[in-house]
Amino acid sequence: MYSIIPTVSGSWRFVSSVPLTGGTPDPYGRLRDKFGPELIRDDDGGGNRQFSITYDLVAGRRYFLEVSDWSPSGTGTYQVTAIAPEPPVILVSPDSWVFPSSGGAKVIQVTSNVAWRLALPSWITAVPASGTGNATVTLTARPSTSDAPYSDVVLLLADGQRATMTVTQPARPAQPVDCGGSIIMITACTWSDLGTPIVGTMETPGDSDVYRFTPAVTGTWTFVSSPTPTGGISDPFGVIYAPNGGMIAYDDNSAGNRQFSLTVTLQAGTTYSLMIAQWPPGSTGGYVVTASRA
Repeated sequence: MYSIIPTVSGSWRFVSSVPLTGGTPDPYGRLRDKFGPELIRDDDGGGNRQFSITYDLVAGRRYFLEVSDWSPSGTGTYQVTAIAPEPPVILVSPDSWVFPSSGGAKVIQVTSNVAWRLALPSWITAVPASGTGNATVTLTARPSTSDAPYSDVVLLLADGQRATMTVTQPARPAQPVDCGGSIIMITACTWSDLGTPIVGTMETPGDSDVYRFTPAVTGTWTFVSSPTPTGGISDPFGVIYAPNGGMIAYDDNSAGNRQFSLTVTLQAGTTYSLMIAQWPPGSTGGYVVTASRA
């Protein structure tokens, strides 16, 4: 009976062998825990009537290995070799990757001889995210929703060890400016040059855009809408507001083809607001508005 206290946890193997002369012909092995109950036994698993016992042991815990001959009358010498678990191997390849801002997938290779799992940033998913042994894993990045680039680490964790993969993603493309939804919203856009048409988009059903503008000269001004060449809004209406928020003019279809035309007298140096919306409210699309002075 031999007392065993393993130094590392894992799958240990105990294999018997006999000298060329004087050896016991058929050794038999039993592995017991520290309280005595038998955990596993073997007689001839090692070939040539030798035993081979494989069992997961816990580091620091006491076990007992009992060796005897299969025949009660058998005698002789023997030898037992203890084979420790292989050290854990965990590798991930490649060790870095740049995902496009539009998102996408990347196949990586996990090399491991133990059970493993992946710890992932919130913007990446993995299939599979855990396993045992070598594996091919697909990482999928969602499209970027940030105006700043991402830089994170994918962690491969196994048996107290870790391997890392650096993942980055550039910022999303420049987004169209949302010009707000009411004349008091601070996100309203500025129409700085009335000689240049404005081009905008109703991105979502019920959207409306507001532009603040200040005429350089006093006079009669006309504002006319038209759809963009592709994906144009079908039936916009326009409203012009005074600086105090009072409505000066409203129009829906005066320009024909369901486009608006607003003609108003404006004062130089005074800031007005033009609100553009769609009728019915559930539609979306692009628009162009031109301003001209009579």
